[in-house]
Amino acid sequence: MDKHKRKRNLFIIGLVIGIAVGEAMHHLALGIAFGILLGLIMRELYERKTGY
Repeated sequence: MDKHKRKRNLFIIGLVIGIAVGEAMHHLALGIAFGILLGLIMRELYERKTGY
């Protein structure tokens, strides 16, 4: 799999998890913000782990 696709997929997974958490807390805006943050963190960790 292309590394750019993998990084994008990690970001999307983080975003979906964040939105789900926000829905569980009944605050969609907070969930979207948390999802973006989680997606960026997951992507950064992947970059550090693979050196890419």
